[in-house]
Amino acid sequence: MLFLSRCCLAGLIFVIALSTSRGADRPAKPTHILQPVMLEVQPTQPNGNPWDTGIGAFARPDPQVTMMRNDPKLLQVATDMLIDVMEQRMKDLGRPVPPRFREVFARGAMTSLRCGKSLEALQNPELTAIRGKFASDTTVASDSLLTKLVDGGMKVAVDDNILIFVNDTDLAAHDLMGQTELKITKDLLAKGEVELKFNSVDSLRLKLLPIAD
Repeated sequence: MLFLSRCCLAGLIFVIALSTSRGADRPAKPTHILQPVMLEVQPTQPNGNPWDTGIGAFARPDPQVTMMRNDPKLLQVATDMLIDVMEQRMKDLGRPVPPRFREVFARGAMTSLRCGKSLEALQNPELTAIRGKFASDTTVASDSLLTKLVDGGMKVAVDDNILIFVNDTDLAAHDLMGQTELKITKDLLAKGEVELKFNSVDSLRLKLLPIAD
């Protein structure tokens, strides 16, 4: 009887520990919307060249802000799916898949995942849906150095780490204008707004809007 009682107690402790572990893995319930509202970028690249190859206003960038929750598990799922999509596309075109294709492409996967325009070009609903679980994009602003941002809000909670990318979207290659990481803290939520400056981004203003119960 004593042996059974000890087994039951050990089993109960294991269940409690397992439940606690699973609870720790769950993300905190979102309390706010992190919303980009205004963006100002530098008129030229760091080397002095224009962002685009047009003349006058058409030499200005077409910026888009992407926010991405720093979630390694979802990022890995999206990376694997992206590689599958690219590999299948090569096969459909009758091209041989190079040796170590998956290993090499995995190292550059973030270049595609960080920019919504890159994913749109692939036209893969499943990949778009997976990425949508941890990333969001504003509408692209055409030929603009200072723009009011539209869309692209993301639900956040305390202790979330949000990767922020600003891309100059083009027909194919998308220049990275800047990237940074924002830690969501209680003080930041209480303040309700933040202004960031990084790389070729002179100002990125974001608001933190409470989610209605």
